[in-house]
Amino acid sequence: MPKSLVTSLIVLLIVSLWSGDAFSQVYAPDSDWAGLTEYSTGTQDLIYVFFVDNDPWLRAQFSDSSASTYQWYKYDSNVNPTSDRFQLITGQADSLLLNIEPGGYKVEINRTADDSTEFYVVWVMVDDVKLSSLTLSSNTCQALELFLSTSPNSYDINSKFTYFDLSSDSHHEKVALPNKNYFSNHVFESLNPSVEVTPTAVGIPYIDIEFENEHNGKKHGPLFDAAYRLTVTNPFGRGDMVVESDTIPAIATKVGLDIYFNTSIDNLPVWDMQNEPEPNGEALLEMKLESTAENADSLFWNIINDELLFKKGADSIVWRDKSIFDERIESFPPKEYMVPGLFGVEHVSKKTTSHAVCMDTILLAVEVDTSFIKPESIPNVFTPNNDGMNDFFTIKEIETNVKSIKSFQITILSRWGNKVYKFSGNPKEWEGWNGKINGDGKDVDEGVYFYVIEAIGWDGRRYKGGVYKGFLHLYR
Repeated sequence: MPKSLVTSLIVLLIVSLWSGDAFSQVYAPDSDWAGLTEYSTGTQDLIYVFFVDNDPWLRAQFSDSSASTYQWYKYDSNVNPTSDRFQLITGQADSLLLNIEPGGYKVEINRTADDSTEFYVVWVMVDDVKLSSLTLSSNTCQALELFLSTSPNSYDINSKFTYFDLSSDSHHEKVALPNKNYFSNHVFESLNPSVEVTPTAVGIPYIDIEFENEHNGKKHGPLFDAAYRLTVTNPFGRGDMVVESDTIPAIATKVGLDIYFNTSIDNLPVWDMQNEPEPNGEALLEMKLESTAENADSLFWNIINDELLFKKGADSIVWRDKSIFDERIESFPPKEYMVPGLFGVEHVSKKTTSHAVCMDTILLAVEVDTSFIKPESIPNVFTPNNDGMNDFFTIKEIETNVKSIKSFQITILSRWGNKVYKFSGNPKEWEGWNGKINGDGKDVDEGVYFYVIEAIGWDGRRYKGGVYKGFLHLYR
């Protein structure tokens, strides 16, 4: 009846290596796995596991193989007190116990020669677990959830591999599984490389697949259609158990937005991507909003007004735009709206399917600088002698010292009050005064001149008088 000589030798080797107080004399030559109990104290007993296609049976003998009689008992956890839980199996007096059910067994062996008695206990288990299917449990905008169907039910699997601690008065239940979980050694994977899942699934039989949008911290489900595979390495060496799902459509969307400022000083745009958490520029701010959304069919952009401007009666939303994802992912808010203030830039991606309408939103802040002209950037001396140094009277580092100016005018007068030069326009386009009458006439004389700056910012602030007028010394 033994399956093979090799199997018998392996089982006998396990028994011979057992470190209990005495060698067990109950064998299961056909068992597929053997191990030891983990009682709290005292001698440990053997555990035998049979696979589903193998009939469990046991063989007992006296320690010196003498002729003996046998009485077999089966453990019944419903009996109390615990000392009476091994119940006699009637009509069974042979050394072989065939076609048995899983559970605990005790055998009483009486040697015929002198009525010496030995007792042995073993626990028999059957591994008939089957992975039936991996199916969709729920598919939402925030997560995808799969359900692993097993036979028997996954909640009952651990109970198939339990025994009772005979060293304790209460006989508390223990699990004969690595990590106390049948599914502890497994690999979960997506069959679409674009969907990267965690190899260790959490929460079997329910397997949640979710991701975090790094732009807003919100959770979302997969962004690509994918099928999934679960491979369980059998804890008793029965081989890998594999189950796959059908391809599940991706219904979630993930929003993302890059903001660019036009930093050009001529008519050709130079788009500079802003990497600061709260980028700022000067009015009128020209922006490009570029969507980096994934798995979307519609895109929306909103510019939310500065709080102070809103309190003064302006609209809460100063500009809106929308597009079809496959047609356009860029938007250009009219710069006329981008006056000084702190604005919210809201971007929404939307995915519509027969299962759900999923939307993801990101809200970024953009500050448009309040207007200013730094007085300390206005020089009080220049030398228009064509030596390449200080040849023009102009505002120093005008790109950083002048911001958000709507209108600008500078007038230069001689000491007698005669106008010798005037410029009106964008200060960023002013090349400066070269010391000539009206900028293109004859050179003016060396001496002291008087300048007056008048300007209005996009926020309505006025610049004139005070530090914005003063004396200028011209040397050649």
